Amino acid sequence: MQLLTGSVAFLSEKLGEIWYELNMEADDSGVVRLPILKCELGKTEQHEITLENPSNEDVKVRVKISNT
Repeated sequence: MQLLTGSVAFLSEKLGEIWYELNMEADDSGVVRLPILKCELGKTEQHEITLENPSNEDVKVRVKISNT
């Protein structure tokens, strides 16, 4: 198990900035290796992955790739 720290901030025109410090625990998970993604220039390609959600609530996930 890993102990992690972080923060999240919300900005509101009415309330200003609301900031929370996060102290989290995370269980180690196995590595999932995807096959190499190949695509012709000007076209798109994708991988479909499954994420576990133990909360029983719908969650929208956005992906941000920093290594373009």
